Amino acid sequence: MNANSKYTYLRFVTGRHDLPSYTKECADMQRNFLDTPLKGNDPLGCSGENNLRYDTRSRWEMLGTITRPAETACLTKYDTQWSILSTKYTKYYLTLSQGLQDKPS
Repeated sequence: MNANSKYTYLRFVTGRHDLPSYTKECADMQRNFLDTPLKGNDPLGCSGENNLRYDTRSRWEMLGTITRPAETACLTKYDTQWSILSTKYTKYYLTLSQGLQDKPS
């Protein structure tokens, strides 16, 4: 990234773009993002080189649901390493009939 700052953040939002922005957690993160370089105030501790944090939110429970209660009920995992240590990878193979299977044919 060519950001002109020693503080570089990357954030992806899935699902509705507006709902996560209004939760207390996200508002605090956005405030921290602005306060760190502008005021030198970093209550979340994100400005250090070794203070990377990865948050992943599972939205499988809310497929087809677009409400704030459903958004805040989603499971969030926190880790300091990428990829998330508890990630379990499964190989899938495409079939000729446009399906998926867990073993090659």
